[in-house]
Amino acid sequence: MIATGGCLCGGVRYEFDSAPRSLAYCHCTMCRKATGGVLVPWITLPVPAFRIVKGNLRHYKSSDPATRGFCPDCGTQITFWHEARPDDLDVTIGSLDNPDAFPPTRQIFAASRPKFLKGFDPDLPSKDAY
Repeated sequence: MIATGGCLCGGVRYEFDSAPRSLAYCHCTMCRKATGGVLVPWITLPVPAFRIVKGNLRHYKSSDPATRGFCPDCGTQITFWHEARPDDLDVTIGSLDNPDAFPPTRQIFAASRPKFLKGFDPDLPSKDAY
């Protein structure tokens, strides 16, 4: 199965053909600041499975070990890569054409979750790190 996605303006399009390694809601402060959302759902894929098929991502080193990829025109964040997991690439589930196909199954950095989301999906496993 090939899944597809892209940015808000359509300048960047991508595809992948791998089952996810992980599906998680991230509550960390950096993801919230990078996207402007109160949480960010991510799909983790093997790096070679992800392909840009239109346009190019601009990259921002958001911390010493991490780099985020986004559309240089509209700013949509699409990827996150961390040197501690060099074989993995996280892709924003919200940028997928069919996000319903990849529902998150866990939460990460739950201690950073905004207080008003305290009851957010309490049935999902939750931890305070990746």
